[in-house]
Amino acid sequence: VVRSRGSVLDMATGGFRAMFRLAALAAVTTSASEVSSDCELAIVGAGVGGAFAAWSAAEAGKKVCIFELTDRPGGRIHSLRGQGPRGDLVVEAGAYRFAPHEVCESVDNESWCIFTPVTAASVNRLGLRAAVYDPDPKNWDNKMRKLVDEHGHSIGYLTLVEKMLERATASGMAEVHFRTGVQGLRVSNGSGMELELDSGRSVRAGAVLLNIPQGPLLKLLRNSGAPFSTTFPAPLYVPSSFPIMKLYIHYEDAWWRNDLGLTSGAFKNDYSGSSHVIHMHDVPPQSPAPLQGQYHDGDVRCDGPGGRCRGYLQAFYSGGSALDFYKNFHPFDGESAVHLFRESPEHSALLAEVHEALVALHRDALDAANATERV
Repeated sequence: VVRSRGSVLDMATGGFRAMFRLAALAAVTTSASEVSSDCELAIVGAGVGGAFAAWSAAEAGKKVCIFELTDRPGGRIHSLRGQGPRGDLVVEAGAYRFAPHEVCESVDNESWCIFTPVTAASVNRLGLRAAVYDPDPKNWDNKMRKLVDEHGHSIGYLTLVEKMLERATASGMAEVHFRTGVQGLRVSNGSGMELELDSGRSVRAGAVLLNIPQGPLLKLLRNSGAPFSTTFPAPLYVPSSFPIMKLYIHYEDAWWRNDLGLTSGAFKNDYSGSSHVIHMHDVPPQSPAPLQGQYHDGDVRCDGPGGRCRGYLQAFYSGGSALDFYKNFHPFDGESAVHLFRESPEHSALLAEVHEALVALHRDALDAANATERV
């Protein structure tokens, strides 16, 4: 039986070779009417770059204002805590791991490398705990790390940015403003710049950091006065983007671990297309549902009788034409992550097809373990 409560479907758009995207959760917020009229540093977008800059500048004694358009700061870090029937699991709908040392994988005959030394240094400085992401030392991502508590349980990658902003705001030098969009920039009559807020107010700043995605960034520059709107920022047009999606399925009986002993590694059902290029007629022959996941990625707790496990299985994490199968189940209403519930007819149908595909992919192993009928 598929346990649908807490299953998560997440779709987002990211830059080529840039799937590791970070954003920040603000620790303190004020309303637009309470925005200071002057900031030494104004940061647009509560991403991890903005959080790190705010932390650094505030500790240096600079007055910092952070403006976040949405009411859910976090952006492309999206740690969904309190998941599962017991409310003790975390689903990472966005960025979720870091590399203290360079790790590389071969993708399409190219070397795809990840190295995040600033993140590693920040984790260490903030006193956060980290654990191995992939337990198999033979796998390329074994040197990647995730954030955990003193018991080794996932606490959400968002914790990194939460702690940065806690440090920044605790100094009394930083303010974070939710639901506060920036409509344009213009050069101030004096020195520095002015930010035009969607409330109609203006804020003066000595410097501005634009920590927002490519599309909103270009829109902001177009809406700004000279020299911003009269200069063609060629490098900002270079990155191309494509959609990617994650799908996590919750099982109260984590059968891939309990019955098959699968704690690491990747899996997918037959797929003839590319995960990097979408072709109009490249329909993936993955029936009844496309699968491309990893056994070690979902949050799992092994606290049942005899050490039996429960938790999330990452059933899909990729892009390409396989998204044509999933996209109709996403409302695209502004929120990237969608919870799937068995009570919904469309969600129930999707979860049943994904479960059927998972069973079909693991049929031989499940038969050998005499677990097929139960699963």
